[in-house]
Amino acid sequence: HQVQVNARNDDYSDFGNHSTWYAGYGYALDAHWKLTASASTAFNAPTFNDLFYPWGGNPDLKPEKSRAKEVGVQYAQGATLVRAVAFSTRISDLIGNDASFNRANIDRAKIEGLEVSASTTLAAWRVQAALTVQSPKDESTDQRLIRRAKQFGSLAVSRSIAAWELETVWHLSGDRLDAASGTRHTLGGYGRVDLAARWQFAPHWSLGLRAENVFDKDYETAYGYASGGRAAFATLSYSGR
Repeated sequence: HQVQVNARNDDYSDFGNHSTWYAGYGYALDAHWKLTASASTAFNAPTFNDLFYPWGGNPDLKPEKSRAKEVGVQYAQGATLVRAVAFSTRISDLIGNDASFNRANIDRAKIEGLEVSASTTLAAWRVQAALTVQSPKDESTDQRLIRRAKQFGSLAVSRSIAAWELETVWHLSGDRLDAASGTRHTLGGYGRVDLAARWQFAPHWSLGLRAENVFDKDYETAYGYASGGRAAFATLSYSGR
């Protein structure tokens, strides 16, 4: 048996006092299989930009409040870990956007779905995969929440070779809905590949290289705002010991 209980209290000068909690339970069927369940509440205050950004801020926004439940099953053996979790989250006053892109509260929202993840080692390569299938719904209108995909996932492959750490990540997403001036738009699904490498060339020094959107995929996660194209970054790091 495994039990975890958390409690938290936040006192905001603008939004008052709010308490949240988490309760989780796990039961090991044997050395490899485990059943899990949890329930929790959450509180999310609007940011300064949500309230006062010159284009779209709303000083009358209320904080988000939510309740979540999860049940899952897990299999672990050596370097292999497989998990499946069914979840249900109900949110009141979800902070979103109205048809004119102004920040607004959504009275009632519900997100239900299934998340499956797996990781293992194959011939010295670390492989990690995750897939989420969900139904994000605005319960006030019985319509799908905007800017939320029904399916999304990732596949990552990494390996350490001498002083190098190499990684490739493939991000996948289904389509999204968005709205502007009262018109609903469908934003197409996409796949994006990122590459990363880290070279430990001295005891305290390392060089990081990262390439995002390697194939220069053109996509949008918000209507009218194209995501960045191909980009490359280099980072020099020092870590004292």
